[in-house]
Amino acid sequence: MLEIVRGSFDRNEIVKGMLDKYFSNNAEKYEGILYLGYPIIGEGVSVDALWVSPTHSIVVFDLYEGIGSDYKSREEKRDFLYNEINSSLMTHKELMSRREKLYEISVYTFAPSCNSIADDADEVIVDLKSLDSKLNKSWKNPDRYNILLSAIQVATKIREGSVRDIKNPKSKGALLKEVENSIATLDVSQNKAVIETSPEIQRIRGLAGSGKTIILALKAAYLHSQNPDSIIVVTFNTRSLKHMFLSYINRFVWEYAKREPDFSKVRVLNAWGGLQDPGLYSEICDNCNIPYMNLKQAKAYTLGDPFEYVCKDALNRITGKEKPLYDIILIDEAQDLSGAFFKLCKKVLKDNGRLVIAYDELQNLTTGSPVNIKETFEDVDFKNKPNEPKKDIILPVCYRNPREVIVTAHAIGFGIYRESGGKRELVQFFDNPDLWGDVGYEVLSGRLEGGEEVILSRTKESSPFYGKYDQEDIIDCHRFSDADEEAEWVCSQIHQNIQNDELRMRDILVIIMATEQQEQYAGIFREILHTKYHFNSHIAGVTTSADSFFQDDSITFSGIFRAKGNEAAIVYIIGVQNCIANNGAIRKQRNRLFTAITRSKMWVRITGVGDSVMELENEIQKIKDNNYSLNFRYPTEEELNRIDKIYSDYADLPENKKIREILPLLKNGTIDLMDLSDDMRRRVAGIGEF
Repeated sequence: MLEIVRGSFDRNEIVKGMLDKYFSNNAEKYEGILYLGYPIIGEGVSVDALWVSPTHSIVVFDLYEGIGSDYKSREEKRDFLYNEINSSLMTHKELMSRREKLYEISVYTFAPSCNSIADDADEVIVDLKSLDSKLNKSWKNPDRYNILLSAIQVATKIREGSVRDIKNPKSKGALLKEVENSIATLDVSQNKAVIETSPEIQRIRGLAGSGKTIILALKAAYLHSQNPDSIIVVTFNTRSLKHMFLSYINRFVWEYAKREPDFSKVRVLNAWGGLQDPGLYSEICDNCNIPYMNLKQAKAYTLGDPFEYVCKDALNRITGKEKPLYDIILIDEAQDLSGAFFKLCKKVLKDNGRLVIAYDELQNLTTGSPVNIKETFEDVDFKNKPNEPKKDIILPVCYRNPREVIVTAHAIGFGIYRESGGKRELVQFFDNPDLWGDVGYEVLSGRLEGGEEVILSRTKESSPFYGKYDQEDIIDCHRFSDADEEAEWVCSQIHQNIQNDELRMRDILVIIMATEQQEQYAGIFREILHTKYHFNSHIAGVTTSADSFFQDDSITFSGIFRAKGNEAAIVYIIGVQNCIANNGAIRKQRNRLFTAITRSKMWVRITGVGDSVMELENEIQKIKDNNYSLNFRYPTEEELNRIDKIYSDYADLPENKKIREILPLLKNGTIDLMDLSDDMRRRVAGIGEF
């Protein structure tokens, strides 16, 4: 089966359309991937069309709209294409056997208007029906297909695993190296997400670990290489992603175009920003002569989402007479941003500007789909159309998180195995059953209908590394009598990870979930690491700069909000005692646990103090007992409404205690104003002491 990936293309549109149509109609006949307008070679020159085939290796098409015998002038172009692609592939040692190439390159000029060609014009095609007769050679090394595909995609040098000094082939470090080095080829969905950019608005949906951040960096680099004068913005919510995007884009542009990126043209900006560190919102304010508001100022005006408020304010102040600012805006972590921000981004695009919105389909479990793009842009049709770049791309494969990690995160987030009053009770759900299949689950038994018992499991395709590791070692939950005992155990495990498991300090992430002051809670752990094991550690964004996260010679501690967007081989989630307690913030705390668990590339260790942790221990054991599947009764519409009524907006607190219970939680940061209903926010606002 042949897949077609349609890249940026502004020439030879008629001939390109003919090639596209031919291969689309014969997709069952051929295999591999046909790229249109990709890859970029040399100094940013794109190939008209390139077919990577497990049967024929590489077939390159030079598309030509000339007439008569003008095809003779294309010989030099074919030589150029051959030499550039060949010189690039020869740098991949896996594609060479000493001096012998393990791949083949065929180059043809497709010139349908040249209806008459000489007998010796073997490399010219006027009718694609004659293509098969040209393909008279079979590739002798089809086992190199995936390596060849990686080389063509540019992703190999970007996604390659770090160099690790491995002495024990059975260590955690050895397994991690194997997994990292195997993720060198983009799957078809990822390919299309990188290369295809639809007019106006495109959305890219996928779970944590599906590669959204790398895809957006690749996409930015690809578009910048194709359109060096266009103003491209990459924006996101988590500040620590900035360094990652800058690094990725710098490497990607070099691989695409053999030059450094122009960061005055491809901009990497935090969504909000400020006077000292500009972000997209602050830059829009500056360019459109709009009063800028920081977080403190915004909170003085609203009890709702401060960022949504400032974006709505900016939207209302834009007159339409301002000069459009950007050609393309790429938004990562969209589940953490608001519809007002998306509308603001669209408002400042130039004519024919493009907006790409990428988000985690289930990261915000309260609504199921964290951002309702269809509601935000009611006039946009996101339906994919044949032979056009996709407007809606779903990434079903989870490369970062093992099957056990992603299923555990969803089970805890939804409360699949949660007991309340002696029976199972969900805390949240979404109302779109098709979403399960979209994100890589399959129905093992039952039906996705209200009142039906159903068992869901990750498909083999969506969890490609299943079976390569010890399943029993992936996730553990431990309960301790006090924080000192918890810290001693966690630090001893970290020592084991570095000394015996062949993991590095930057492979380890400790996420602080306790509601106590983060520095104070982490202090016990950091003191033991320093005095007993002589390991350095830091609290990201607190004892380091706001944009710094991992360090080579120090173990990272982080709160959950700064940890979002980052990943580590092993994640220790400490102080979980308040994440399960019925303190009026059940959904919020479970969503935080979900996010913390999905930061792991392989192993998860969950720890806490006191009896409340027992509930989480029991849930995780039930997940294991069910072989990491989701076994539950699918809620009816009435039950969904009941769940929402009980577990949202602090309805679980008695009416006469709501305000009194909520105020201390708001003040100490346990809950946030955004966790309250509009009505409750208005009632809280009427209390002078808050």
